[in-house]
Amino acid sequence: MAVLGTQVIKSIQRGNVTLSNGSTTSVTITAVDISKSMLNLSTANGARGGKANNTTNDYTSYGAAIVAGGNLDSSTSIFIRAGSGLGSSSATGSDCRAYWEVVEYA
Repeated sequence: MAVLGTQVIKSIQRGNVTLSNGSTTSVTITAVDISKSMLNLSTANGARGGKANNTTNDYTSYGAAIVAGGNLDSSTSIFIRAGSGLGSSSATGSDCRAYWEVVEYA
């Protein structure tokens, strides 16, 4: 995207969605011009430390799913994907909440 300089914001849309480990979702938004829009993603919870099992002292970073990324899929849709918790492949994760914002410039 080119430097926006002094362009005026035309619209801002915000929301959030819950994703489980490794899942994807599409969010419907009001139509925007993709060439003049950007998507911001963040999460309230991400990977956290915890014990991989009860028989070791191995504290591994795992736990909640993490927001792995997303994109403006079309002028009316956002695609968001979650990664799995980090660390042990046998560790189970919990859901994460993805917060999204689409800013459209005039």
